Amino acid sequence: MAQPELDGPDVDLVEREPLPNDPQAFPAILPPISHETRVLHLDYVCSPTTRLQQWRDSTATTPAKIGIVHTGYAVPDPHPVTDLSESADVSTDFTYVSEPGDLCQLGLELVKFFEASPAESPAVVCVDSLSVMLQYASVKDVCQFIAQCGACLDAHDAIARFKFKPAVHDDETVERIRARISGSLRA
Repeated sequence: MAQPELDGPDVDLVEREPLPNDPQAFPAILPPISHETRVLHLDYVCSPTTRLQQWRDSTATTPAKIGIVHTGYAVPDPHPVTDLSESADVSTDFTYVSEPGDLCQLGLELVKFFEASPAESPAVVCVDSLSVMLQYASVKDVCQFIAQCGACLDAHDAIARFKFKPAVHDDETVERIRARISGSLRA
């Protein structure tokens, strides 16, 4: 199975906040990817159009396909996403999950992404952000979600980046999230 060239571990907990207006900020947290790579964003933070604009405006290689699962504030009309993906010449699938705390639905969207991916196609999953997810779901549920993501990532030889802002959480939450990432997702 083909994989992206990696400079570091396959799964990383990104503990910093990129500048939202910097088009290089998001792709900079990814390892170098090939054009054949499929990217899935599980996104609480950026609107789908903002996420696509980051890819369009970055110097990173544009992936073959971008999946965006957005939750949080409503995105009433998917047409701007479709229009932007066409103008950026990137195939895009967009799904809106209306309940941000519905980690089962987010997990199902992750499974659908992998089921729709050719086995030889490298894949990257980006979760932005665990800190916002924790506003809608318990630490226990988020840790369980991370573990299930880990099993899915391992089964498909995928890489992942989980964004997290430790400064907004208590020490116990930070340690539990770090332990789950390092224990369940790294070899």
